[in-house]
Amino acid sequence: MSAYRAPTSVFAAADRWLPCDNCGLGIQTPVAGGTTQCTRCQAPFVAYARPNTAMPKSAATDEMARRARLRTQDGRPLLPPPGIEQLVQGGLQPHRMQEARMIWSATRKSLVTNASDVAAAERLLFLTIIMRNTMLDNPTDEPSVRALIEGALEVFFLPRHKQSMLGYLARGAAKVGDMDSAEAWIAQCDPFSEDLLADSAYRITRSFIDTGKGNFANVLQVLGGNEADVPIDDSMDPLAAVLRANAWEKTNNLQAAQMVLTQYMARHGNASTVQSITSSMPAQWQVCAQSAGSAQQQVRQVVAQRAASSGGGSMIGWIFLIAGFAPVLIIGMLYLTTPKFPIETTFFVLIFPIVFGAVGITFIRSAARKKEIAQNGLRGRGRIVGISPTGTRINGVPLMKIDVEIHVDNHPPRMASTKRLGYQQIAPGSEVQIIWSPKYPNEIVFE
Repeated sequence: MSAYRAPTSVFAAADRWLPCDNCGLGIQTPVAGGTTQCTRCQAPFVAYARPNTAMPKSAATDEMARRARLRTQDGRPLLPPPGIEQLVQGGLQPHRMQEARMIWSATRKSLVTNASDVAAAERLLFLTIIMRNTMLDNPTDEPSVRALIEGALEVFFLPRHKQSMLGYLARGAAKVGDMDSAEAWIAQCDPFSEDLLADSAYRITRSFIDTGKGNFANVLQVLGGNEADVPIDDSMDPLAAVLRANAWEKTNNLQAAQMVLTQYMARHGNASTVQSITSSMPAQWQVCAQSAGSAQQQVRQVVAQRAASSGGGSMIGWIFLIAGFAPVLIIGMLYLTTPKFPIETTFFVLIFPIVFGAVGITFIRSAARKKEIAQNGLRGRGRIVGISPTGTRINGVPLMKIDVEIHVDNHPPRMASTKRLGYQQIAPGSEVQIIWSPKYPNEIVFE
């Protein structure tokens, strides 16, 4: 292998990194291709010449009309392709990374010889994204993250797949301060794509780079001032909200920044995701430094009110209490005003406050606990493992018990549950954002 200069950053556009097919280690590879050996597992490594990965540029058209066409593609979440649903159920767990890598490598090899296999390309795209997200938990292995993305980029043929990978590379370069490489990567993209995934990758990447450069007015121009201005692919909505809010904050409109974050988090229940994004940004960028905290507190109040009413709420509890004591009051009045009123009837009516009162107090206490958890608990993530009826129905709607395997930073995984009226489009295996408190370890609140 011929000698060449060390990269200015691990995401340098002038350099090339590909993954070892056997262990996934990022290997710096000559642009012209060549043969070498993996330094980790000693497996032989052969690379062809780097292909041209630049996108053909679409002609600029009426921008508002293009946005309208893109908007028809919105609201379609990225789902696991057939065949790998079990692998990624509940998120890709670290102990299954090797299995994912084997499928990734086999899929990539098949695309080398059959580039037009759309099903394989979709599988590789999904695996690359979810493997990248898992690998980012280990920032010391950035070369392998870069190699994973570039390895997929070089075998993709659909523009939306390629542009997604170019976006990852450009944002990776911007994050480590290599703005020249970031601009080189995004220069290969199509700014006027008619595909929402490709267009969103460009918009998010352009805004990410401009955030690092301090061009905040351009961020608002590219992403719009609020969520309704520009359609963004569902997978990138949280990052768009953060970049948009930060641009408002940096242009001295703190109220608009807080509103963008509060509305997004309250509507989508992604407060922990937003928090994770802001904390992962370069510290010197000070992303949402002023707006994030206040927005999080506002959202907690919204979530607290919603949680308190999700399982019937305190209002239902008070209705039961009133229903239980109302007959006692009525009988008491009759006893005082009616001569020779049968005392046996009075004793019989006492069963109402005992039964209905107990149910009412249970609902009131449950609502109070949920409100406290939402206001003061710790954010985390969970996976729905079971849904079962409690036997209680309110206005004909069943009250369901939802069991969740939860993961909260600095706490071991555990099982907890919550109760909600109806299924509300929640299915076993779904990933959810949760709030949990050590004070009530067996209960959670959904964000």
